[in-house]
Amino acid sequence: MEKSVLLPGESLKAGKRLVVGNNRLEMQGDGNLVIYCGLTGMKSSWASNTSSKGNWAGKGNWLSFDKADGSLVVYADSGRGPLLKKKTLTGSLSDAAKVTLNSDGKLVTLDSKGRALKRTGKGC
Repeated sequence: MEKSVLLPGESLKAGKRLVVGNNRLEMQGDGNLVIYCGLTGMKSSWASNTSSKGNWAGKGNWLSFDKADGSLVVYADSGRGPLLKKKTLTGSLSDAAKVTLNSDGKLVTLDSKGRALKRTGKGC
């Protein structure tokens, strides 16, 4: 079964995805994090724009939901030494309890009471 939620400290590695309803968030092997409308199509509604730019390309990319401050960060790592690059998608969200893709195609960070702290993407 595919994941629909990331909890603090969890990550989404290259080739993995979150699926909610007919929409999906994919951490692609090229380093780009993309929200797609539909389970099989390639119509995207949002992207992190971290693909194939210098050190972003490679299989060592992942999305991390930081346990310490609740931020979402895309990392690139060649696997041959220190971290190559990172891009912070959200600022510090100290009350963050989970990240999910809504059925409307927006990536949402929620607090422990289910209130939205941050929305990413324009929706499907």
